[in-house]
Amino acid sequence: MFRPVAATAFDGAILLTDRDDARLLIDMPTPEGARFCAAALENEFRRARRAGE
Repeated sequence: MFRPVAATAFDGAILLTDRDDARLLIDMPTPEGARFCAAALENEFRRARRAGE
């Protein structure tokens, strides 16, 4: 099962990466939207890591 742990904005898309370095590319309508969503996802992933420590 793919469980992302990192999100990166990449050329108008979001690149999600899991613990095994598997990757999923999600196309976004605009580069700005990709950056915004990747930042929001990354913040949530950080929050989840802190809660699990």
